[in-house]
Amino acid sequence: MEDDRLQILEQDMIITMLQLQ
Repeated sequence: MEDDRLQILEQDMIITMLQLQ
């Protein structure tokens, strides 16, 4: 379960970084 949450968090961070560019 926690792995799933971590993956979602990672994806969210990547999306945020891409938007910031």
